[in-house]
Amino acid sequence: MKYAVVGDIHGEIRQLTTLLNIGQLFDNRQTIFLGDYVDVGFHSKDVLDLLSDFQKNNENTVFLKGNHESFLEQYLETGELYSYAIQGGLSTIKSFTGTAYGNVHNSFQSAFKKHHIDFLASFKNHYITPAYIFAHCIFDGITKGVMAGKMIECFIFDDINTQRIHTEKKIIYGHYFQKNYKPYMKKNKMCIDTGCGIIGGPLTCLMLPENDYFQVQKDLSVTKNRI
Repeated sequence: MKYAVVGDIHGEIRQLTTLLNIGQLFDNRQTIFLGDYVDVGFHSKDVLDLLSDFQKNNENTVFLKGNHESFLEQYLETGELYSYAIQGGLSTIKSFTGTAYGNVHNSFQSAFKKHHIDFLASFKNHYITPAYIFAHCIFDGITKGVMAGKMIECFIFDDINTQRIHTEKKIIYGHYFQKNYKPYMKKNKMCIDTGCGIIGGPLTCLMLPENDYFQVQKDLSVTKNRI
């Protein structure tokens, strides 16, 4: 099986649209999105709608849940605006409602339609194949001890990997944005969050098993490299 694996997006609709319009990248491959589609960038609604449309035409696509999707779920449930805002959630709210005044939670719940809720609920916490483990993020056992709540669900932990999963599998993940805008690789682990939507970095799509990667830069130019 061949894969096209897309890193963190964070509401950057222009870079995502440019990537998905390179149709040949996704031919005869399973596409896997690693999560963090929303927050910080200004077009989270458009990103979710575009990804949902992509899924309709590519039924074997896998969408993983990032911590920012967990933050979004928590806000929908609790209405705690400050907690969501400090994670970059105001931009997501405004992308649905146009503003963040008045009864913000009610306005957002009204704008966040059932198909958005269903799409969000379909995201997986991780995805395992014979050769790879795909997750939004990995933590060691020490960090695991300080995590709590729903956010913990979108992570694969090194101690769990050691005990339950064959460690010869390569682990592909996002979450940790790379300040040099390049994927990070160490032993059997590879991070492809290259700062899209967070620090103006490119959106990265990793091609497996070839280890080629395409990047859509902030100016929408496309580059190809190999890890």
